Amino acid sequence: MTRFLPLLWFCWFPLTVSGQSRTSGDYALTDSLDSGGGASTSRDYAQAGSVETFTETAAVSPDGAVTARAGWPGWLRTPLAPALISEQTYPNEDAVARLHAVQLNDDATMDLLPPHLVTWQPVSGPVRGIEASGLVSFNPVDRSTDAVVRGTVGAEIMELTLHVQDARPDDFGLYANDGLPDAWQNQYFGMANPLAGPASFSDASGHTNLFKYLAKLAPGDSSQQFTLTIETPAGPEGGTRLTLAPTWTDRRYTIEASSNGLDWYALTDPLPGTEGALSLTDSSNYTSMLYRVRIGLP
Repeated sequence: MTRFLPLLWFCWFPLTVSGQSRTSGDYALTDSLDSGGGASTSRDYAQAGSVETFTETAAVSPDGAVTARAGWPGWLRTPLAPALISEQTYPNEDAVARLHAVQLNDDATMDLLPPHLVTWQPVSGPVRGIEASGLVSFNPVDRSTDAVVRGTVGAEIMELTLHVQDARPDDFGLYANDGLPDAWQNQYFGMANPLAGPASFSDASGHTNLFKYLAKLAPGDSSQQFTLTIETPAGPEGGTRLTLAPTWTDRRYTIEASSNGLDWYALTDPLPGTEGALSLTDSSNYTSMLYRVRIGLP
């Protein structure tokens, strides 16, 4: 008797899900979802990625130095150089700024370096001191002033410029809290000049330094004076024509009048200047009248 044994045929076909290869003059990419990953190249890199082993060296940069980011397949970077950064590029004089040393990478990322690796040093400008943690404080300034700090990491010496802002205009040295901006006093009188006080007369104009500042006149120059011209115009309109000069758009001018020199009242609300003369008419009918001008800031 003839017996037939059934034959079972098993066919196995490897399944690979792949993306379409892409090429150009600068790169060639091969997408693959199989266990072997895929290869990608460019002018600067060659990558043979694998989805099974993340820690395997997967690429080579032109100089041979490649850093793989742990836990991220195919995300590679090359350290470039250390640098200094600040959390505040324009700190106020009465504030502090936090400095950091960082490692720049070729993928536009940066890594903070431990503070104990950095030696800090002030180079120039109003730097009061730098703590080991990178916290820097500043001395008072009379105007916005650059401060340069230095950080050393190993053999690398780096510098960073901070732009310290004049947050309190009247707090500098001998000129502090006298009612005049320190920058204005330093501009016209230099540092720590006792003749720069607000009540001092720096020329023969009869104007104090405080009035010279408010009127935007140069102290020490007696030819620069503020004038109030009073005219009684002819014609049916009557009144008194009052002209102030010079006037400025960043100042406010109030003309006050009095018939007896004791009781004063404002003819108008504070008026902005014109970068020239400012005129108005007092239409009151007093036989005689006294006038004065108050100048202030907006």
